[in-house]
Amino acid sequence: MEKRFQECGFFGKLFRYRFYLTIPFRWLYHMYIKPIEIIDDENGSVFIPRYRMLLSILKGKAQSKMKWYWTSEEVFEKIRNKYK
Repeated sequence: MEKRFQECGFFGKLFRYRFYLTIPFRWLYHMYIKPIEIIDDENGSVFIPRYRMLLSILKGKAQSKMKWYWTSEEVFEKIRNKYK
């Protein structure tokens, strides 16, 4: 099993950051050539994300490929520390 991004060393993180390099090119592609369509299952309407939302989707996709995720314990710890 591959390590999470947070558990990698310096060179492992540096190697995984390569997924961030494609974000500007993918953003341009999906903005001007072939938009991403999100279909609502309830009424069948189509939503096309633009600008910042599209950038957030592409960033999340890159982080997914990088195996950059948080465990539930880490999330709860951050919440506890924030509201102390």
